[in-house]
Amino acid sequence: MTTRQLLKSLIAIPSLTPGDAGSIDILKGLLQQNNFQTQILESNNLLSLYATHGIQKPNICFSGHVDVVPPGPLEAWNSDPFVLTEVNGNLYGRGTADMKSGVAAMTTAAIDYVTQNPNHPGTVSLLFTSDEEDSSRFGTPY
Repeated sequence: MTTRQLLKSLIAIPSLTPGDAGSIDILKGLLQQNNFQTQILESNNLLSLYATHGIQKPNICFSGHVDVVPPGPLEAWNSDPFVLTEVNGNLYGRGTADMKSGVAAMTTAAIDYVTQNPNHPGTVSLLFTSDEEDSSRFGTPY
């Protein structure tokens, strides 16, 4: 899966804070398909995902969130906020700037790295939460 394909899938999910609306499951499945060990962490009915490849030190961890703030009035948008749209080389959709594009890029980069370096030193890990735009108490701090 390319970064853009993953981003398109993530943008299509209206993961309004503090929930993930299925985003965590998509990332978990993709990472498991690519030989990452995954663990779902649940706190206050909110899900976070911790995925690892390797078991040694150092552990390089990429962290991000999949929740977005509500889009506000839909008539204020020039396109559907939950459809990845390209205009003049720019991508639009709820979460493209903060932070679904970052999550997609980190995920595909990590997968590419471990695919090309299956016996890499250390551990490559990813931590994704769905509680950053809200209280930020039940995601990464948990």
